[in-house]
Amino acid sequence: MKTPIRFLFALLCVSLFGTAQGQTKNPNRQSSIPYTKTRWVAKVDNPDDVMARGRFELYDVSRGEPGVLINSDFPVKGMCYSPIRINENIDFARWLSDIFWDNVASDPMAPSEHKHGQIGGLLENYRFNWADGQCMLPNTATCRGDLTTLNELNVNTIRVYGMTSRFNPTERTPPYRKYTPDVNDQNNPNLVARCTHKQFLDDCAAHGIYVIVGLFLDAKFWDKRVNDLKNTDHNIRNIISWFDQAYKEVVEEVGNHPAVMGFCINNEIDGVQFVYRDPESAEFFWEQMRRISSTVKRLAPDKLVGVAFHNNQEITWGAQDYMKTVPDIDYWGINVYVTDAAALANIFFIDSPRDHMLGYSKLPSQAKKPVLFTEIGWPQTTRTINDASCPGRLSMTDANTTVTQGVGNLWRSLGGALNVPPAQKEMPLCPGTMYFEFNDEWFKDGEKNPDCTGGKQLCTWIGAIATAPLFPGGWWDDDAFGVYSVKRAQGVQNCDRTFDYLPQYDYWGPLQAYDTLELGQSAPNTRTYIHDAVRDVYGTPTPTPTPAGN
Repeated sequence: MKTPIRFLFALLCVSLFGTAQGQTKNPNRQSSIPYTKTRWVAKVDNPDDVMARGRFELYDVSRGEPGVLINSDFPVKGMCYSPIRINENIDFARWLSDIFWDNVASDPMAPSEHKHGQIGGLLENYRFNWADGQCMLPNTATCRGDLTTLNELNVNTIRVYGMTSRFNPTERTPPYRKYTPDVNDQNNPNLVARCTHKQFLDDCAAHGIYVIVGLFLDAKFWDKRVNDLKNTDHNIRNIISWFDQAYKEVVEEVGNHPAVMGFCINNEIDGVQFVYRDPESAEFFWEQMRRISSTVKRLAPDKLVGVAFHNNQEITWGAQDYMKTVPDIDYWGINVYVTDAAALANIFFIDSPRDHMLGYSKLPSQAKKPVLFTEIGWPQTTRTINDASCPGRLSMTDANTTVTQGVGNLWRSLGGALNVPPAQKEMPLCPGTMYFEFNDEWFKDGEKNPDCTGGKQLCTWIGAIATAPLFPGGWWDDDAFGVYSVKRAQGVQNCDRTFDYLPQYDYWGPLQAYDTLELGQSAPNTRTYIHDAVRDVYGTPTPTPTPAGN
């Protein structure tokens, strides 16, 4: 379901707002992940049994082999994390999914030194979203501290949808589109900025949060029909070369960080036609799975490698023999949006040759791996209000307590069934869940036109036509799955743009309005129902001790 899109956040604090700092929520925090090197191992106990148990082991290998076993059955209490600002213009995205980079001091696409006086054309990251005491503007209201908020939900793992090692260059004249350089220019420092992610991962370690890193490899890597075009289509050739280099560089960079739990090499690129129905396409798909997972495991042997499929038991039925042939895949991830206990049980135990359906617990032992719910959630909204600004459309609202209570009850029921002690598990192949997700994703629609004319015709909180009758709100409101809702601050309308052209810098940059997290769009703060439900399922967090003498 996830469609990651991002825009370059240039000149954030230094060139526009100064070096704003706020009050740190926990200035004395020490690392909750004290190990300098971690190893993760995926295991399936009694794989021949339909009640086989999937689990992840965590080791401290700071002193070498064999390492100290920290947790023999690590319970994944996870959250999908993609903290993007409302209405980011996707046409100017520098990277799909990655906002977690360290500040870049030499981005050739940032304004040059002689134009604005900043050394090296400084490029700032989004640290004001995730870190304690990092503010977008010089006031504490703009400090979000998302990682501390995740601690308050007792989350121990997050899934981020992509990290890159390099930024696409951007056209220097209107319309300023990003592009992929020719293969001969892809390592040209005058075009391509390189980036790393140590600061974000260090902050995660300080909060005791492990990270599953998404590696963006789109259909050009998995669909033979598209991949074959690289021999005749120079654009496809350039894109494949670019991402092939980037994913390896990311794994090399972060693969030894103690906060990294592992990687996800594919998200929902799993059409049954090329996963199993067409033999030639399927052979290519699974050979790519073997090649890429083997490369990641070679570069980061201590981390988990997995894939996120749609929740479709036709995949497991049709591809079960192929699924035996990928030894470096440690877990099967599935993105799940079910609404009752029977559908949840079917994910593991259905066995219906007539319907071409097979549960993960019914797979042959050679194909059986821990099944991680890489997404599970439901939208918090419904459609009840006619919106005069967009004739014929119903507006999304999260003010309906029946809907939001329904979502909370679903999570307590279905998520609670998956997040129980090992001895109580009715679906023991599952080591945990990633709730979808931390906050709403209004950026998905890009820039909106409040009068519904031209370009994007959906204002924030205006719904599309996709119904989902079994969801509590009755609609598939793709942007409204968050435990927290989001809105623009400082009196700015949600439909207003987030970025604009800055003539003084000859560049696109952020406007000063920021986003805030809310527990609901109106009283009585309706998102508290799912917020409280997440804490009910994941448990009460243990307070972080304050070091002596502070």
